[in-house]
Amino acid sequence: DTSIKGVVLVINSPGGTIVGSRAIADAVSYYREKTGKPVYAYIEDIAASGAYWSAASTDKIYAEQGSLTGSIGVILGPFEYYDKLVTLGGVGTVNGITINYITGGKYKDFGNPTKKLTDEELKILQEGIDSEYNVFVDYVSTRRQIPIATIKDDIKALVYGAEKAKSYGLIDQIGNREQVMTDLATKACIGDDYKVVKIGSHTSLFGSFFASLKKDVGQKSEAPARVCALCGKTLYFYGNPLDY
Repeated sequence: DTSIKGVVLVINSPGGTIVGSRAIADAVSYYREKTGKPVYAYIEDIAASGAYWSAASTDKIYAEQGSLTGSIGVILGPFEYYDKLVTLGGVGTVNGITINYITGGKYKDFGNPTKKLTDEELKILQEGIDSEYNVFVDYVSTRRQIPIATIKDDIKALVYGAEKAKSYGLIDQIGNREQVMTDLATKACIGDDYKVVKIGSHTSLFGSFFASLKKDVGQKSEAPARVCALCGKTLYFYGNPLDY
């Protein structure tokens, strides 16, 4: 849509899956590279973990006073263990309940709540988490120009209020929605002659939506084009994606 001059990614989310978070970040990066148009993130309440990964993909990050930002980390689990389980739903026993799985492949039944995780299982799972964590840290470090050591040793995987997040470089500015729109309009060189168009659903995975700045007042957005104007690929086949 050539009338779109800039995009605000509004975020209010405690996080999500690695794949989903990275997909949003990759999409934002692709859009910025292909169009050259500015994309700002606005943290309305919380942008933690995967939600911050998505925020880091934008040109500039704003956070509302009172919001929380950070949680640069990865978590898997919990893996519960019940020692000598004696009840299961409405069933109770005297000598405990044993649950067995028929498996093919060593450790296929890891996570069975009646079997402790072995040292090797814990080691393998930790290696996978460490690998994903390093990818996350590297991405934030590159995008936000924060040393890796600072992220791992000082920031850690905690969330921070707006002032502390700004001091660490996790966000660029503390401001409200109107300030973000005004600054983005200035960046896009359209002054105050613009219309804000909300695209998306509040019930999506990240509880977020895109707020786009248009050069002039236009009609309400209809279903997006079926073919991507940036790469020529088909985006969807049936229905209107904005209805979901």
